[in-house]
Amino acid sequence: MPVVKQFSIIMIFCSLKQRQFTRWSKQDSEAVKNYFSSWISSTGLPGKSDILKFKEQNESMKYDWTTIRNKVVNEKMAYEKRKKLRLESLKF
Repeated sequence: MPVVKQFSIIMIFCSLKQRQFTRWSKQDSEAVKNYFSSWISSTGLPGKSDILKFKEQNESMKYDWTTIRNKVVNEKMAYEKRKKLRLESLKF
């Protein structure tokens, strides 16, 4: 019986922790998409130095360089997914 009680306490503790995420403004999102469009549509990812150059040019960008890199990765995945769906729709 005590084992079950410990398990339920652990489950309650784990369910209280919430996933953290970044809510991007449309302006910031478009700036990232436009600047990193070559990386999004091709292979590879921008390095830290490339992202820091972007931050210097866009001083209003309040995000950490790793957050910007994650945004580029997510946009790249969305691009690949859209590309795959377009190719599948063209097949007959």
